[in-house]
Amino acid sequence: YVGSSIKPTKFYQDVKGSNPGALSLHTDQEKWAGEVSVYTREITDADFVQPAALREVIGREPGHQDRLIDNLVSSDKGVKYPQLRKAVYSM
Repeated sequence: YVGSSIKPTKFYQDVKGSNPGALSLHTDQEKWAGEVSVYTREITDADFVQPAALREVIGREPGHQDRLIDNLVSSDKGVKYPQLRKAVYSM
């Protein structure tokens, strides 16, 4: 998860006494060209350019804003973690 507060990502460097090989779940027979590696990155303003442009388009058409709100609310109602729910509603 990017910026996850529920279950933060742990890298092998952070797990005492481990190394990349110790954390591998693949046997030699299961390896093909290479293993999947963990990738994370920070969220930047560029991540919000496309959603903001979509919001501008939706804002011009009648009924679309209501459907957007309905979709967001129906998705958010299943949020079970209090700190995540608070963050969602603060947006």
